[in-house]
Amino acid sequence: MRNVGAFTIGSCVSALIIIGCSASGAVTSGTGGTSSNVCGSGLVLCGQSCADLTSDSTHCGDCSVTCPSGSPVCRNSACQSGTPGTGGSPGTGTGGQGAGGGNVTGGAKATGGARPTGGAATGGSPIVASDCTDVAVNGGTLTGRYDHTTVSVPGSNPNKNYVITTNWWNQFSSQTVAYTGNAFTLGGTGSNSTNTSPSGFPTIFIGNYGSTGNSTGSNLPKPVTQLTTIPTFLDSNASSIGSSSNQFNITYDVWFNPNGTVDTQNGNPGTGGYFLMVWLYQPSGYQPRGASISGQAFNITGVSGSWRIWTDGQNGSQPPCVSYVAATNIDSLSFDLNAFIKDARSRGYISDQQQLALIFGGSEVWKGSAGLQIKRFCAIVN
Repeated sequence: MRNVGAFTIGSCVSALIIIGCSASGAVTSGTGGTSSNVCGSGLVLCGQSCADLTSDSTHCGDCSVTCPSGSPVCRNSACQSGTPGTGGSPGTGTGGQGAGGGNVTGGAKATGGARPTGGAATGGSPIVASDCTDVAVNGGTLTGRYDHTTVSVPGSNPNKNYVITTNWWNQFSSQTVAYTGNAFTLGGTGSNSTNTSPSGFPTIFIGNYGSTGNSTGSNLPKPVTQLTTIPTFLDSNASSIGSSSNQFNITYDVWFNPNGTVDTQNGNPGTGGYFLMVWLYQPSGYQPRGASISGQAFNITGVSGSWRIWTDGQNGSQPPCVSYVAATNIDSLSFDLNAFIKDARSRGYISDQQQLALIFGGSEVWKGSAGLQIKRFCAIVN
């Protein structure tokens, strides 16, 4: 892996993995620590607590779903009101949505609270539940500039693990990454970058990246035309520490290549490849590479919230990049990543000849970052 000595705004290369498709940056780090708990059998980590998604009304079917007052009971991962009916088919009335896209109210429910196929009730749009339950184990601290390690998911079939890497490709000043399973906290001594690129992109990923690490059980690479769903979850503490002196994003970085392989020497998807990023949290004063499409926010089918789309395809950058940026900053999101891939395909950014090769979840760090946590990242490729 080559060392890159100088960068310009809009560059999308790194010495180890990738800086993403950002315009500029720098970093300082502070004291860190462990950031998540490993839950017992049948429980899922939601934020900092374990929950039973089949019966917890505050995490019903998914960490991000809280049952509304009209359907306060969580039963079989679905929000329900009162006692479920026996027999019959799902109701057809209009009403609120639940995990998987819609728990109908106003009509009779089948035993167990069945939901209509496809999700939403009449007049509603589907909200895709992630159902990403991977909780990895192993813990430690990475102290090197380009350290990496794997963390495994107990009981997964096939055996699955994630790769965590420090990736301080631009500037390193003894930053540390303390990890617990598929979560990490930044710490150590940091320094601000003297140029306009991020100091690095500490991240967790699935896929194969040569000497930087290969994750088992990822089901990657896979042609985009064969993707069905990609349940995923990324959680952080961004809003509690983000400020003018703490500049970082919380982002997905997704790589595609027609051959399903990537250019590990130059740290990018390779010839004919493509970047796709999903920014949950955008710092003030920094933005993705390229330009925003008309400056407006779009609804993405199957994903909550609205999203501004940035693309640099028009300026000839290679590999090109499309970035989806949340119109309102959020700390975490549970969703189907394939919804963004489908949208990018429909807009002509990602062709049907591409293969999904790698999925990263982490933070491009510009300034500060003391105590920044990626509380949990998981992704399942179907």
